Amino acid sequence: MANADPLSAKAIQSVATQLSNFLPSPKSTVLGMASAPLKQPAVAESLAVCYLTVQQVTKPPENLKSLVAPSGMWCHQVRTASGATHLAMSQSHAFGSDELEVQQLGESPVAAKLDDAITWLETTVPDDNVTVRLLIAPAYFVYALAIIRPKKITVMLVDQPDGTTTLQPEREYPIKDFLKRLAKASPGMSLAE
Repeated sequence: MANADPLSAKAIQSVATQLSNFLPSPKSTVLGMASAPLKQPAVAESLAVCYLTVQQVTKPPENLKSLVAPSGMWCHQVRTASGATHLAMSQSHAFGSDELEVQQLGESPVAAKLDDAITWLETTVPDDNVTVRLLIAPAYFVYALAIIRPKKITVMLVDQPDGTTTLQPEREYPIKDFLKRLAKASPGMSLAE
């Protein structure tokens, strides 16, 4: 089964403790909107985050492995009574550090899609010699899983804007093919500049 980069129990506990301070009570509202019930929230999967810029998508570097290098950010799925409903982002001061600082927490439809993608990956990629990271292309509003094997890197879509058909879910793309398909999409104007 594919594995996320290791994160110590101490680091996960630190994130969980910080999140308990961020989590609103079920009755609280944000800008007048009720949030999903947060009964017995728990930190689930934690994935190292890699970011793709527009330039990296349109003019990929020769060393494609550099695109899936950890950024120092971590994405944590938070499960509530309703399932995977929230994502939290934390930052480490050094990769592998036990000191993570939670930067944000939010209810997101991407959490459930990420949960589905991880479940699909666990049943489809039985190899233990695989590392999985979250690959985010902010200018394209795309979330994907980078599947890193010793001699190849593939990418699987988690989420993209509604109406976009550039990439299909539950399919592994060689990283070169993923980048070519993503380059056909238009990046968000304010994020691309």
